[in-house]
Amino acid sequence: MSIGPWIPVIGVALSAVVATGCEGIDCRPESPCYDTDTVSYHRTPVATASELGRFTAWADAAGMVRGRLGADEARTIGRGAPVALATDGADHLLLANVGEELTAQLVPGGSPVPLGPSASARLVFDRDAYMVTWSEAMEGKVLRVGRDGEPLAGPWTVTGTGRVDGGPRIATDGLGAVVVWTQADQVVDPQTGAIRILPSKLHARRVGADGTLGPDRELGEAAGASIAGDATGLVVARVTPARDVLVQRLDQALAPVGPADVIAKADDLGGWSTVELTGTPERYVVQYGKTSPSGLAAQLRVRMFDGGLGIQQPLGTGQDLAVVFADGAAHALWIEHWYDRVSDDLELEHLDLKYSEIKRDTHTQPQAIE
Repeated sequence: MSIGPWIPVIGVALSAVVATGCEGIDCRPESPCYDTDTVSYHRTPVATASELGRFTAWADAAGMVRGRLGADEARTIGRGAPVALATDGADHLLLANVGEELTAQLVPGGSPVPLGPSASARLVFDRDAYMVTWSEAMEGKVLRVGRDGEPLAGPWTVTGTGRVDGGPRIATDGLGAVVVWTQADQVVDPQTGAIRILPSKLHARRVGADGTLGPDRELGEAAGASIAGDATGLVVARVTPARDVLVQRLDQALAPVGPADVIAKADDLGGWSTVELTGTPERYVVQYGKTSPSGLAAQLRVRMFDGGLGIQQPLGTGQDLAVVFADGAAHALWIEHWYDRVSDDLELEHLDLKYSEIKRDTHTQPQAIE
């Protein structure tokens, strides 16, 4: 891989990125007024690993995407906010929302390629090209793009007639790409015309390189889901209606294999309803969180399977947790969100980019990346 030119780093004064002034009418003895200055700002970290090492990208306070290969110095890649990152083994393809557009960019050194409206997309490398998936107008879409991000085929609608309310997520095994999503179907009362929305269910199906769709497999009720895999097979995670987090292996026909691993129970999630999954059937990390009673903060958690299921591990309080396997280890990135009250009328807000290496029953002390 040829490391192309970087965009010069743009300096940003972070001493007052955000300053929220106090309005006297809002001040009360039990809730006094104070100003908030944001002194550290990072958002939406993403990561992948190639033969060159771990590549990480995130957004900064100036609306720029910053990136770093291994332990190299971080550089500015371009504008926008990262949403996903994948590799073909040698190069890296970044998906980012730039204004109202979703773009794909070979990093470093490539130029952004518009793919469609901004979206929370995912991608995976499938044999000789990337498969990108996102939700648009409550439908799941898949688009095939080249190593440079240029569209090759699609987009195709891969979901059914119900409303997609979770995902889609995508992975690949030895046979090709597989998409999972949660979908809420509707039924109409023939007498009153009233519409009733049924509980959301987990769906999975294969998507060929030419858009050929396999059977739509229904895998039970779920509030959120994710999928991971490699040539050895597939594994899917879901949040059940009882708010348990389960991980289940799938066979080539996308049917469940063996008992599910119970990752977390309702008390471990609070109001949390999303789950992400990274790895393979034999070694994976589940990412989720537990919201506070107020719903204003989330304790980010991981649980690793590596020859056996490890313990639940809280990493920090914040958002945007991402995990990648590289150099034989699992690496977690997230935004640690915290406040420092420095006086009666001023607090400092921190959105720090943190890193930790995860093992089955422990993790390293979190460190700030930038």
